[in-house]
Amino acid sequence: MKQLHSLNIFMLVLILSNILVLSIKSKNFSDQLLLENLNIPGFSSAKTIRNVLNESNLKEERNQLFENLMSEKLPETRSLVEDIEDDGNINMIQSGENSVKPYLREANVELQQWFSISSKDFGNQKMYPNVDTDDGNFYIDFDVKDFRRINPHFKKGSGIPNKNAFWFRLSKQYIWYTFEKKGINIIGRFRLDHIKFLRYIKKKGEFCFNPTLKDKSSYSICSSNKAEVTKFFCIILKYSGLPKDDKCDPKKYSGNLENPKFMIKTVTQPLIIIPVASHTCNAGWSYSKKGSDWECLCKEGLQQSPIDLPPADKGIESDARPVFEYETVEVKMTDDYAPAGINNGDNNVIRYEQEALRIKHPNFGKIVTLDGAVYIAQEIVFHTPSEHQINGVTFDMEMQIIHYGKSIGDTLKSVILSFLFKAKPGSFNKFIDKLDFFNLPNPTEKARELSRPLFIPQILQDSNDEDVSIMLPFSFYTYQGSFTAPPCAEKTIHFVASKPIELSNTALEMFKESLRIPDQMDSNGNVRTSNSNLDNSRNVQPLNGRPIFHYNHINFNCPTFNLRKSKQGGVGSKGHYERVNRSATEYFFVNGEKPSGIPNAFVVTNKEALEEGGVDKL
Repeated sequence: MKQLHSLNIFMLVLILSNILVLSIKSKNFSDQLLLENLNIPGFSSAKTIRNVLNESNLKEERNQLFENLMSEKLPETRSLVEDIEDDGNINMIQSGENSVKPYLREANVELQQWFSISSKDFGNQKMYPNVDTDDGNFYIDFDVKDFRRINPHFKKGSGIPNKNAFWFRLSKQYIWYTFEKKGINIIGRFRLDHIKFLRYIKKKGEFCFNPTLKDKSSYSICSSNKAEVTKFFCIILKYSGLPKDDKCDPKKYSGNLENPKFMIKTVTQPLIIIPVASHTCNAGWSYSKKGSDWECLCKEGLQQSPIDLPPADKGIESDARPVFEYETVEVKMTDDYAPAGINNGDNNVIRYEQEALRIKHPNFGKIVTLDGAVYIAQEIVFHTPSEHQINGVTFDMEMQIIHYGKSIGDTLKSVILSFLFKAKPGSFNKFIDKLDFFNLPNPTEKARELSRPLFIPQILQDSNDEDVSIMLPFSFYTYQGSFTAPPCAEKTIHFVASKPIELSNTALEMFKESLRIPDQMDSNGNVRTSNSNLDNSRNVQPLNGRPIFHYNHINFNCPTFNLRKSKQGGVGSKGHYERVNRSATEYFFVNGEKPSGIPNAFVVTNKEALEEGGVDKL
């Protein structure tokens, strides 16, 4: 019996070693981003922290292998708690599954202090993707030796202790951090009840607490101030639901951890764990299934786009209108621009990329929201059919103008302005005409040079309209959503014009055909026809209780301009004048562009009718 007892203890210690290796070395078995950037643009900063912390959490990914290990039982199982000496001064505490998932109602701060944070996850670009801005490529900076994150706001006199310091706050449900002590833009957080293990570590003159989350991501949060680290450690034990040492009181817990205690669950048999390569979210994604097969945040996010918008009169009426300031973009580039693959002096291009037509430029113009945030337009994307719907109706095409945050604290946020198009014979658009839609790129010839300057406000003008240098007033929806393609980042404000733009069937067909591989002829003269997908839109996503606002420019005394002119030029009324030669010449106005058919009557210019005929101007 003693031998059997010794064997059981040996097996338990072996399993304990395996668990420690798993908790320390396991890397990214889930692509869910729990420590996420939660900057939300376009909203009042007075309630940012509380609103952000009260948002719904992503669905947990569970590691089935680990759960099987912890839950499997044999007939002869025994619970065991052993005191183990450890040279690393580590207190490892493992908990069972905590089924309580309270909704965070108040963001009452229990503790706050400067700490550094490190994690190998910071090197994972799927979890922390790079963002292209007109100032270059933005990314999370960290020390490559220890994966310790670097605070880009640190400078002499900033009040930040050092380049690795961030301001951490702890409540009963969350721990989160910001760049600065008074910062309101949360750049990382996780729930306390998502912590699976918690360790207390002393290393190289620093004291750290090391939470490992249920998805196996791990973070080391450190300071040279032992008392503050110990307080955070003990408060996390108190509220996380983990088994805790009753002596872990911030007022009493002042000694070093020379005899740490392990609290473990019942383990009945050894297990050999074979590491495998981490899964990459949405590798090689496409629109073939309209996004239904996309993964991670695209599948589990609660604020995804596109959506089915309500009728305009059913949206929440809003008077919030951002400032639209766009620039005329000349054909020739004045600087190198790597995201578009073009150099100084080259013509800008429209490119087939990631199954969509795209135009990129460092600065098409900007949107300024009511809170002063500035977003620079850097990409235009076309989708056929439209991604957004209005009252269940899908339109023929959607043009999305993607803006990236420029102002401090907004660099990881974005705004997307969308215009919907519907087919109408004989309708032409001033902006679309300048793209030369009879010569668009395709999957074989992926880029075509542009030959005319682009000015985004012309999207609201017919080809026959007078040129204007401003963005004409228009009505639009506003809601909080995401990018409509992987990685489906959710820090995005959407503005969607509520009145579809009319465009000819010919133009719309050219955009749709650009997604198809052109027919090709083989050496025997046989024509090979492509059956490639002509649809590059994502399915609409659940609303999940999000409010949809609608701004009606007419209700807020914004003028409506009549820029339409006849072929002869002149007044804005749609139609023409005709003259009949009689003993006395008479001029009369005919509605529409079709001649009246009256004998001896023929079309004259507006100038002749108004000046010589004495006709009153309409």
